[in-house]
Amino acid sequence: MTNLERLDILALAAEKGFHGTEGCCGSAAIAINAVLFDGKGRIIMAINNSILQRDQDFVGHVGVVDENGTIWDSKTVYVGREGVEDFLEWGILGEEYDVTANEAFDVKLFFIDSMEEAREIIDACPHDDLEEILRTAKKTYLEGLN
Repeated sequence: MTNLERLDILALAAEKGFHGTEGCCGSAAIAINAVLFDGKGRIIMAINNSILQRDQDFVGHVGVVDENGTIWDSKTVYVGREGVEDFLEWGILGEEYDVTANEAFDVKLFFIDSMEEAREIIDACPHDDLEEILRTAKKTYLEGLN
């Protein structure tokens, strides 16, 4: 499958409700890896380390790294060094957090290599079956090619 096909499938899935918002970026990343990369990508998380250490809470973003080092989420493809920097920004804390400037910018990248581990660590999206939405979009897209 080409990257353009993956982008077309993500766009079709978005029309059917596929998203990575409201705490669902982890579920979206798992779905993207399972459906568009056959589980061969790596889950990547840009997490604020200060909040993780203090509260054991995840504040940040989750995506998938493909074999070329490109990061994918439900809406964006992050390419190269600039893409990694843009992805890291998801872990920077805003003023609503009572932290120092150093803590606000204490963002770390974490990788999860196995789908089983990702499913254990990442909370499921409470309102949508994102993997099913993406599988249906892929099927619809591929049927349209024939």
